Amino acid sequence: MAKYLPVGVCCALAAALIASSSDAQPQFERQANGVIHAGGYTFDSWGAYLGSDYFKANGLRCKTGTSKAGPSPKGSQADCSFLATNPAGEYAPEVERYRIPVVVHVIMNTNGDGALSDAMILSQIDVLNEDFLALPASSGADGTDVQIEFYLATEDPDGQPTTGITRSTNNDWFDDVANYKSVLAWDTHRYLNIYTNTAGGALGYAILPQYNAAGNSQDGVVILHAAFGKDSGFVPYDLGRTATHEVGHYLGLLHTFESGCDDAAAPGCYNTADLICDTNPEAFENYGCPAAATSCNASPDPIHNYMDYTDDACMFEFTPEQARRMRCSLLNWRPSLYQIAEPDDTGGGAIESSRANGFIQDGHGLVLTAPAGTGHSWYRGGVPIVTEGERLTGVDSPSLIFDPVLESDAGIYTCAFNNGNKALVETAPFTLMVLPPNSLPAGAWISIAALMAAITAFTLRLFRRSQAE
Repeated sequence: MAKYLPVGVCCALAAALIASSSDAQPQFERQANGVIHAGGYTFDSWGAYLGSDYFKANGLRCKTGTSKAGPSPKGSQADCSFLATNPAGEYAPEVERYRIPVVVHVIMNTNGDGALSDAMILSQIDVLNEDFLALPASSGADGTDVQIEFYLATEDPDGQPTTGITRSTNNDWFDDVANYKSVLAWDTHRYLNIYTNTAGGALGYAILPQYNAAGNSQDGVVILHAAFGKDSGFVPYDLGRTATHEVGHYLGLLHTFESGCDDAAAPGCYNTADLICDTNPEAFENYGCPAAATSCNASPDPIHNYMDYTDDACMFEFTPEQARRMRCSLLNWRPSLYQIAEPDDTGGGAIESSRANGFIQDGHGLVLTAPAGTGHSWYRGGVPIVTEGERLTGVDSPSLIFDPVLESDAGIYTCAFNNGNKALVETAPFTLMVLPPNSLPAGAWISIAALMAAITAFTLRLFRRSQAE
């Protein structure tokens, strides 16, 4: 997550990120015995490196360039340019939800470093949705619901089914040198490309859309493999918030400490510092999770904001105006990237998923639908579901209906069926978590963090039970 740098340095960095880096030499190297070499220094462990003055002084929490010397905006791009933010009502999250397809490119060393399981990758998508949707009962619940959702792509640029994950083994690419993006990138107009490798010794970096990055093969987000996903063991950057921060940059946000203590009053705060008025001014980045920090006048520093540098466990929010700037950036700078989520006719939401963590409150209804085919058989925890009654129906059909769902229904669900080629298919698991009655605040009766994947996609339809309300 990027430390603020002088304009000249940022411009040079942005140019370097967009241009080919095939001749670059690695500035960061981790040996098989765990010893790290960086900038002429040697560190005997990740902990020593992350806690070093070198790591902090060089802004390696994030390497994103945030110079305000980008190209001139066109039309409504001026609402979220490098010069200003206009948090107009048209950018409010309440207008509609946007869905962004993601492809994760896992880059590994020949010694196996950098390998990531599908489960770890899926956990990172979960974290993005928890943070950008402020999902109830998640660590992002106290933040702002930005109404931007992420899912692993189900169709590649050629229209073929995909898991949204690619894997490559190349030592130069793993060291974040050589022009790997021009080889690996999927159409950057239409996909959020995330790459995992050493990130050049940083935790991550991204290219802001205001650099007209969309469509350039160098566009996307790069994350240190060890900091990718939830519960990765890479304390204190083990909860997936590096990706949340870098995707914030990818959608147009600057650091909360950008330019230091500039004008904190409206309207001046919309064209100074981080270009946001509802983030308190901050003279410099914060690390760790200080009990209190004040660096500009008497206002507390925004240490819990995803765009500061605090530990993952300390972060839990975007602000409402940050949400509007991101949505503005998506609409005006990345207009081909998203789809509008279509609500179903019950007022809930239709979300396709092959592996999701679903949060539903006891007493509401849920329809869990497998892909089309014949001979559907449902399983919970690997055991066939055979009960068919007034509350639970459809056990031998594509749609399993809970009316209502109970706490005892929590579990891991799969469905076996014959696809169009008469081949037996078993869906990937769906984890259903049922919350106690009245455990969600009014107006937040349901929330699902969902992913999509190829032929094994579920569809979820959520509904209120009229007889219960």
